[in-house]
Amino acid sequence: MDTESLLARANLLLEQGRYRDAEKQIRELLEQEPGNDQALSVLSLCYINSNQYDKGIEIIQQAISIDPQESYYYYLLGFAYYQKDMLPPSVGYVRKAIELNPYNADYFGLLASIFLHEKKYNDALQEANEGLALDPENITCLNIRASSLNKLKRTDEAIETMANSLAKHPENEFTHATVGWNYHEKGNHKKANHHFREALRIDPNYESARIGLKESLKSHFLPYKLVVLFSQWMAEKGKNFQWAFYIGIYVLIRILGTVARNNESLKPFLLPVVVLYFVFIFFTWIANPLANFFLLSHRDGKYSLTKGESIIGISVVVTLVGGILLACYAYYFFPKPAEHILFPAIILATMAIPIGQLELPIDFKNASVKVWYPLGLIIAGLIAVLAISINKEIGFFIMVIYGIGLIIYTWVAARWE
Repeated sequence: MDTESLLARANLLLEQGRYRDAEKQIRELLEQEPGNDQALSVLSLCYINSNQYDKGIEIIQQAISIDPQESYYYYLLGFAYYQKDMLPPSVGYVRKAIELNPYNADYFGLLASIFLHEKKYNDALQEANEGLALDPENITCLNIRASSLNKLKRTDEAIETMANSLAKHPENEFTHATVGWNYHEKGNHKKANHHFREALRIDPNYESARIGLKESLKSHFLPYKLVVLFSQWMAEKGKNFQWAFYIGIYVLIRILGTVARNNESLKPFLLPVVVLYFVFIFFTWIANPLANFFLLSHRDGKYSLTKGESIIGISVVVTLVGGILLACYAYYFFPKPAEHILFPAIILATMAIPIGQLELPIDFKNASVKVWYPLGLIIAGLIAVLAISINKEIGFFIMVIYGIGLIIYTWVAARWE
């Protein structure tokens, strides 16, 4: 088979999502022509689409070394780094592609996507408009323009762009998912659900639509919705404000607690405020897995969850309810505080926090501190529960370590990248 036929067949397999078959075709071509840069770019795309980004980057760099003036190769390199969430080099390579070929709307669409990801909404809008000036029907630019306008609170323009995008691409899952996310962020969950379902009808494996449907359905769970609204409000503020806010609230609660302990007349009014604060903070950590558990009984929600999300949701509810029931047993069936039962109950209930932060299945080979820390807390908590039943002193010591570790975790985990 000649070079053009092999390339054409590999590209067809690539479009069909048959990446391994496409790779075999390209490998056959490269045995004949090791320096074929077009074949290398297709091989790179096979790896990128298979989430093997480092391999894809290595291959496309070989193609660039053969033809450093081909803009598409820099575009692919920028796309690979974008998928790796390495945005600065991604921007640099996409700009290089635009420098070599300023007439390709897809290049501007990728640059707009990066800026949207970085929350640079004005820049994203500008690049999307640049792309649409070249190709008014470019699907990426249309969707990024709609999302940017929505983020900039230019609602009427966003709706107009979304309608235009849907009119031109009514059977495109990416368009429906983008429209769904826009409606979701505006709080119109009924329309969001419709478009997420449409996206999944077109492509049942489209991850963005699955996540969107899940988030939209969870918004019907009022406690979760309140936590999300609070998180969105905090996200709009700067990091300095966030630190000042949390520290200020913490200091205020400590003051209220001290006043309540020293003034019996004020205790009935102040103590509930302190308790509600700690309940709210605790709930912000377990809201997501609890909402996932809520979806297990929903007609559509259970299909929007992965197996891992379902397991984590059930595990959080089991530990939380188990801890509460054990605490009730210690309180009602013992004349004085039964520390050997009450402390394990507290540990079990609070273990819902680290359990809720895990994602299954766990990739131990590439696991970071975001995985190892909560796993360490879970192990320490279980050891403390067992140790208390055997040797109280050792058990309480381990429990203190667990408690300190949990407090540190709640302060630093949310700021981990």
